[in-house]
Amino acid sequence: MRRCTVNVLLSLVLLAIVGFPLTASAQVTPFRQEVYEAIQRGLDRLGVIQDNNGGRVLYLGERSLEGLFALAFLDKPRSADPRAGYCGFIDLPATEQARVVRALKACIDRTEGFTGSSYFVYEIGHCLMGLSRYRVSGGHNDIGARLTVDDAIVEGVQRLQITADTQLGTWSYTGPGMDMSSSHFAMAGLTAARAVVPSANDTLLRAAFGVRAAQNDDGGIRYHSKPCDDHADCFANDTTSDGRCANPGIGCGCRAGYCRNIQSLGYNYLNSTGNWFFAMAGVAVDDPDRQLSLQWLRD
Repeated sequence: MRRCTVNVLLSLVLLAIVGFPLTASAQVTPFRQEVYEAIQRGLDRLGVIQDNNGGRVLYLGERSLEGLFALAFLDKPRSADPRAGYCGFIDLPATEQARVVRALKACIDRTEGFTGSSYFVYEIGHCLMGLSRYRVSGGHNDIGARLTVDDAIVEGVQRLQITADTQLGTWSYTGPGMDMSSSHFAMAGLTAARAVVPSANDTLLRAAFGVRAAQNDDGGIRYHSKPCDDHADCFANDTTSDGRCANPGIGCGCRAGYCRNIQSLGYNYLNSTGNWFFAMAGVAVDDPDRQLSLQWLRD
């Protein structure tokens, strides 16, 4: 059930991207009709999961997935015709609107990222995505939570801003550091929140340094890295968990103050989102490092 929840959420996002481009001139095709129906079946399945878990949508029984849950509904296509656009909140059926509100209320009232002291970056990030998308697509400010939606977005932004690494501008699981998976969620949350809290952009711009420090020579992105003064620092502990040289045989060393590989290893999800990291951090498309990221994707 837990793994199924994550798979359904990710599958719905992929279906929406592949089957429903933002603009299109073609009429409804059998394939697009099948995609639309598959999305609706996925949303129906998510509704069953929410109902069977006391209104919660959790990963491993404890970590909130409510922000992603809300996004899956808010980005539902209006019809199988790609020209019809997306529902947002205002065009969802009443039953699905209620599901979104329940999920976002849980983000505000029941997630450790918003109510606890751990500042869990994944939760804050995806809840900010859901709350912001809800608000800009017609959702009401007052949903009966301890905070209004706008105030919750402000609080989430502030929590991410004060926990960003002061030098790198990036995050670890619960605070400052360079864990690019956590940073991905934080950066996406702040990017979405800019529509409601423009100052969210300030921290995004600082994250450009952290993204550059995590980039390998071939343009791919490391899961995380460690600072170094010389090449010897990077070879001292060649283990993946230490973030230095996962495989020294392919080439590794200290460059620009951080351990880098000549060639990217594993973590294809991070490598393939490298250019998105740069875009969210405000790096121009003709920047050499961003161009290198694009070359990694092409080659």
